[in-house]
Amino acid sequence: MLAIAQVHRFHRKAQVGSSTLSSSLSSSALSSSLASSSVSSSSRFVGNVVKRVPDKNNGGGSGAERPVIRLTEHSTFDPQQDVYTAFDDECILHPRDDDESNQGGDDYYKNEDEDENESDTNKDDDDDNDDDDSTRAKKKRRKWDHFTLGRCQYEYAEKTPPPVEGGFVASIDFYFYRAEHNKRQQCYLFCLDHLDDDEITNTLLVQASIMGLTHVVAKLMSPEYSSTTLNPLALPDYKDHERPRLNAVQEAIRGGYAAIVKILTGGNNQMVIDSVGRTVADYVRMKGSPILARDAKSILLMTDKDLQRPTTVDERTLHNNEQEEQEDEAGRQRLDSGWSRKTFWNGQGTCDMDIIAHPHEMTRERFYNDYFVPGRPFLLRGFVPEPEVRAFDKARWETTERFHPRQALVKVGPTAYPTLTNQQRCSQKMTIEQLENATECPEMPGVPMVHARHPDRRAFKELFPVYKGNVYSRKGGWRMLRDWFDQEPWDYHQSWQVFFGGDGSGATLHWHLGAFNALYVGVKDWIITPPKYRGFSGMPAVQAAQLVDPPVRLQCTQYPGDMMYIPDYWGHLTLNRGFSIGAAVILPHKFQTKADATNKIYFVHINKTGGTNMKQMLNEHCPSLVRGHWGDGHRGFHASAHAFIDHFGRRDWNNAYTFAIVRHPLARQVSNFFFLMDLCSKENERMREDCKDRLIPAHLDLEEFTDEQKINIFHKYLWKLYEAYPPGHPEHYLFGATGLGNEQYKTFNATQTSWLVDETGKIAVDHIFQMERMADDIKVLAEALPCLKNNINNNKTGGEISKDGEDDDDDEEEEEETDDSDDDSTGSSSNSATRSGGSGVDNVALHYPDYKLFGRNERTNRIMLEVYGVDYQNFGYEFNV
Repeated sequence: MLAIAQVHRFHRKAQVGSSTLSSSLSSSALSSSLASSSVSSSSRFVGNVVKRVPDKNNGGGSGAERPVIRLTEHSTFDPQQDVYTAFDDECILHPRDDDESNQGGDDYYKNEDEDENESDTNKDDDDDNDDDDSTRAKKKRRKWDHFTLGRCQYEYAEKTPPPVEGGFVASIDFYFYRAEHNKRQQCYLFCLDHLDDDEITNTLLVQASIMGLTHVVAKLMSPEYSSTTLNPLALPDYKDHERPRLNAVQEAIRGGYAAIVKILTGGNNQMVIDSVGRTVADYVRMKGSPILARDAKSILLMTDKDLQRPTTVDERTLHNNEQEEQEDEAGRQRLDSGWSRKTFWNGQGTCDMDIIAHPHEMTRERFYNDYFVPGRPFLLRGFVPEPEVRAFDKARWETTERFHPRQALVKVGPTAYPTLTNQQRCSQKMTIEQLENATECPEMPGVPMVHARHPDRRAFKELFPVYKGNVYSRKGGWRMLRDWFDQEPWDYHQSWQVFFGGDGSGATLHWHLGAFNALYVGVKDWIITPPKYRGFSGMPAVQAAQLVDPPVRLQCTQYPGDMMYIPDYWGHLTLNRGFSIGAAVILPHKFQTKADATNKIYFVHINKTGGTNMKQMLNEHCPSLVRGHWGDGHRGFHASAHAFIDHFGRRDWNNAYTFAIVRHPLARQVSNFFFLMDLCSKENERMREDCKDRLIPAHLDLEEFTDEQKINIFHKYLWKLYEAYPPGHPEHYLFGATGLGNEQYKTFNATQTSWLVDETGKIAVDHIFQMERMADDIKVLAEALPCLKNNINNNKTGGEISKDGEDDDDDEEEEEETDDSDDDSTGSSSNSATRSGGSGVDNVALHYPDYKLFGRNERTNRIMLEVYGVDYQNFGYEFNV
């Protein structure tokens, strides 16, 4: 017998979700949001004739040849000739393939994690470490989050020489500030008009936000554009790509696109946008936010007071005070590695991002919620253990083969990878000691030299002897790759790099996917820019730094043992003070997805408790967080807690928010009976065996019965059911429900309590709500699930689940093949059992008397108390009704 447990109602971590939001913006608000980047609409041209893609209903099936359509800013379609007039080949509408998802363009560029700027070679041998243009030209196209929007594509280069004499060597290519950016937006705006209605999805909105397409987002959110109302807080449905799944507002903030944020939120900076109940304003006021203060003020209209960030006790434990910072810097400077520390450069002295002074407190959950999701950089002070740092001392390197300071020759250049910006390396190789001493290249006088390489496994063994080359050791400085990403070693060649250079050298301005950067020797100053202001240059780092305006950049200083995190697409450059050695790993999206520490939602859906309406509400407002379906004869639609734990694991369960709705035992039993009576009275072959198991007489229509007759037939049914499946019977669960896959567990029986226990028989859910009180308790649930907060005040969901204390759901437990049946949750004191739409019968309600009238029979009461006594006690219901 199950032990009687207390009902718990303690608060746990809340969940990401979505909110219904009006997609409209006033014309004035829209004009204000877009004022900074207008797109011309007056272009005229003469072009070629390109055949239109055949319609899928007119011979354009997947077997037919389906050429792309190439569009321009104002391509025109002639319905008489079925052709588009096109100007050039830059703007493309791909044909639709009904067998594959085109959302996000993931069918056109498969290998989106390859060839990320610095990580495009798989050899450590320095002779083969040149990234020449011919090699790069042979690589696959990718980066769907730069090129494609659904089926629309515009070839917008990641980097292009600035339109000045000298190109990359003389200036910076700022990604969003090229002349052709307007043309890019115009391409997508026009192309959207040629998409089908079912292609206008929340995923498309998220993708446009990632790409920083302000005008496209405005068009997608406009009610004049489409009848589809898009939800800016909905999570995207990525089909083939593994990439982080965040909503459109979060992605816009991560990019620093304040105008897009304003469009998506309608200017509401207090909108709750994430799993822990944070608002737009909360994100923006974070230190190191991608939305800079100047954009927050001018576009989001936030004041200095709005941008003030209160310091919590938790935050104070994370950051050094000024004295600790000074002592820490002095300690780092005293760490003598044997390499030259001579420098002609003064330090920056400030840090515009969080410095985590106690790295052990940077948990996976904190990393994901406070930095990964908001897209904020941070510095882990002293994260790398001292033995690992000491392995990069000059004396230790003198014992190596590939990294001997005076014997190993390496290629050097003005930047880490010169060929990326159409430059040459120095014609002669140098020893590492020559780099240490800032030796000049003869053909590049006055330009500091730097070296970078992609190490292979052999190089790792030389570089990290403490761990025998295993940088993923839990004792090492890269342990977060395991702890935060559940990551065993992946391809060393594609993701890793080691770099070193003398005083004044550094990595020039560039950008790529998110990365971790460790420093082992020297001091390194960082200048970084949010994705909105990212750029690419071939200038020496010290010169590029002078062209990045202070209002659009953050800065920080890194010392030996520090670990720097740079999120996706942030522009960044570094300046070495003295000789420095560091290492970095770039994080492909398929690995970043594993950082997701968002607590999932487990809703234990007990039959006949109004759960289908709850399920629908969660799926609408907290999409993709509800744990549920799996195969092997079990469906999570009605899974017990024990079944969830067994399938998904105790760790996943414990990290999730778990809850259930229960109901007065007699009311549930009465509702279940009349639902089954109504269903089994119909010709339903699929239900015949279930009706027989539950002892429901077939072809008995209760429509003509009086209330007294209905009460009497219920009593007789209950007595017969008890005799067939008494407590202790192997199929006792049939007294309350069919097994639905839960019957395989010894903990499962007829009681509602048995739905909520784990393998030990103890109640395992965080919250238990009474169905009769859901109209009031829905606000309690919203506190636990912030994804519901934006909707709860204007939503009658609580009343839908419980109206006048009664609800009879037709998500009937026997319908194992139907997961989308509806609750008859409009029940009242004159109750009804709705016929299942999933069973193919009419959705007509069967009336039955108030359940309290069924509690006047002594034998029935004895049975109910014996079978459901644990439910009465656990859930606080009175037996005498």
